[in-house]
Amino acid sequence: MIFNKFKVSQVLMLGVVNVLLLLVVNDQITETLERAYLDFKKQETQNAAYMSKAFIERTIEEGEQLGTPQMELENQVIDYLSKSHFKDLYVWANDDLAVARVHVKPEVIGSFQRSYIRHTKALEGKDIIFETLDNINPVTENINPVTENIEQKVNAIVFIDKWGWIIGYGSYLYESDISKLKNSIMIWLGLLIVLLDLVSLALIFKLSIRNPKPVL
Repeated sequence: MIFNKFKVSQVLMLGVVNVLLLLVVNDQITETLERAYLDFKKQETQNAAYMSKAFIERTIEEGEQLGTPQMELENQVIDYLSKSHFKDLYVWANDDLAVARVHVKPEVIGSFQRSYIRHTKALEGKDIIFETLDNINPVTENINPVTENIEQKVNAIVFIDKWGWIIGYGSYLYESDISKLKNSIMIWLGLLIVLLDLVSLALIFKLSIRNPKPVL
């Protein structure tokens, strides 16, 4: 087998291309996964928010027809919402006085919520809004009640017109979930690149054997 500078340069070029390809693909995969993960979380929280809004509006309508006191209806709604936590999907509800009526943390219930005014203004003329809280802003809203860590979160928020209540469903975006999925994709991609490299190297050295450089 005869090696020459041209073949060596081909091998080196193949290595450089592999590194550049992995760097570009890594960024693209990360961006794509983060966007898809956020869209999934938005859809998840939106479904829960719409379902709860429909239940609350139906409860209010039926209660008014039966002459049920609002306090009793509120208790029914609070009981329903309190049971609608699903894994990392958390619900909260603020009444028309901006007082928390439902929250994953019991100590928050009954306290004034400054976010009420911001949310009511944002909801004007809209059925639903989404609010994404960055994990770089250490605010109480952004601390995961389970892990106690500051993590990125997306909220789907709706307004109950008859009562003036704000209902929100929040879900945390775990970087570990994205990392695990990205690592799996990168491993399979790496194996594919190695396979293609072996084929390329076989072709390079096969050509070297068939067409050796003439010795002068």
